[in-house]
Amino acid sequence: MVKGIRQLVSKRKRRYKQDGFDLDLSYVADRIVAMGYPSLGVEAIYRNPMDEVQRFFNTKHPHRYRIYNLCSERAYDLTGKFDKVERFPFDDHNPCALEVVQEFCASVESYLAEHDDNVVGIHCKAGKGRTGLLVSCLLLHGGLARNAGDALALFAQKRTLNGKGVTIPSQARYCFYYERILRQPEVIVATYQVTHMRMVGVPNFDSRLSGGGCDPYVVLKTLERGADGDDNAYACRERTIFNLCKAAKKAGNALQHFYPQDRLVDIDLTPYNVRVRGDTKLMFMDEDYLNKDDKMFSVWFHTAFIDRNYLVFHKDVCDKACKDKQNKHFPKGFQLQVFLHRVDDGGLDFDDDDDDDDADHANADANDGDDDDP
Repeated sequence: MVKGIRQLVSKRKRRYKQDGFDLDLSYVADRIVAMGYPSLGVEAIYRNPMDEVQRFFNTKHPHRYRIYNLCSERAYDLTGKFDKVERFPFDDHNPCALEVVQEFCASVESYLAEHDDNVVGIHCKAGKGRTGLLVSCLLLHGGLARNAGDALALFAQKRTLNGKGVTIPSQARYCFYYERILRQPEVIVATYQVTHMRMVGVPNFDSRLSGGGCDPYVVLKTLERGADGDDNAYACRERTIFNLCKAAKKAGNALQHFYPQDRLVDIDLTPYNVRVRGDTKLMFMDEDYLNKDDKMFSVWFHTAFIDRNYLVFHKDVCDKACKDKQNKHFPKGFQLQVFLHRVDDGGLDFDDDDDDDDADHANADANDGDDDDP
């Protein structure tokens, strides 16, 4: 029965079933292992039991392995568990800071170079989304894949039964960014002012009785290193730069309602002088006057890879919106257009009231469905 529960939780991920082991674990390459979280207590009933993960590495790779934990939401007690552990924590359903990708790959490369028998075990919670992003980048870094597309496909093949590896677009986007860094190491991280956003197609989150549509606003965020007093040098936390809903209310303005027949949603940010630099998240919300505001969709991008003063994100590369295959909330052909221009470099202005970040950080794995980590 326990094995059946574990199989159910691991869903369509490949399991290692050899030599008396039955673990949510896969060899993506000879020296790279992707796996689900090593668990204790009740959680071990339906996830990888800690003692079995220990037994696996101590049997297969005695004294020649290092474990990499990517979870920001948990750090297991290391005492007596694994000899070598590194944490590169970031939130579920999101990419990590781009510079952390480079640091992770350098750390793994250094350890593997110490001895030909060394291997690494890499995990987040389910060992698919966050793990898939960094393992795919590692495959690029080590020359085991020709390009980002091949790296993501190889991870999906080795880790899953249905070919669905990294399914969150922003995580996949950061793998393509890393490919560009490897091909052109000298990238320029510039500061941009975001002036306007347009949605082609109106998201439909309000009830039919009210005519449908939405009351949209955008929240812009970045990633801050070493936040929350975490002594881990690689830890990152989302930090709000700007919240249109708060800014509008402060100015005494109401958000505009858009109906499906309006076809376009235009959001003018020019009056607010919103500047972004580096890792940037655009999170689009629907204001709800009776319940909690709906999170409609989001995208992450990095300002080092803006080739023009215009970005476009089609529905299939917008986080969460990409899952709307039946066009229930987003019309077919939906896209987000972002207009911005380069400005002088300088520090970013942060939202003075950052309480929403704490909730987002604490509930990161509850907000975006289960594409990454169930």
